[in-house]
Amino acid sequence: YQIKIEKNGVYRVSYQATDGKNSTRPMTNPIVVNDNVGPEIQVSETIPVSTKVGEKITLPAVTYRDNVSDETAISGWVTVKNPKGVVMDVKGSVELTEEGVYEFTFLAIDETGNMSRITMKTYAEGE
Repeated sequence: YQIKIEKNGVYRVSYQATDGKNSTRPMTNPIVVNDNVGPEIQVSETIPVSTKVGEKITLPAVTYRDNVSDETAISGWVTVKNPKGVVMDVKGSVELTEEGVYEFTFLAIDETGNMSRITMKTYAEGE
């Protein structure tokens, strides 16, 4: 027999066996299907490796795909850690106000809690 598994969860397979004395015994076995693959993050372009203090970096377009979850069921966001170590949730663009390394992290979590991330860095040079 074949069964078709289309979603995460517990599938119960039931069957019974009969011996030569016509004794029958039913059995049920669970098949547990889990999603343990994080979503795929696709960033339309990379962040420049270096730039100048005072410049703005426009965040690239980001799309998410998952082996199980629909794109609408994936939560995604972008954080930036500035040279002082402060992490900010950002949208649109980021102004580089001081010299040092800025770390851009693109995060995604699917509906079963699997997480993926892509990190890009840029160095803002003083004038």
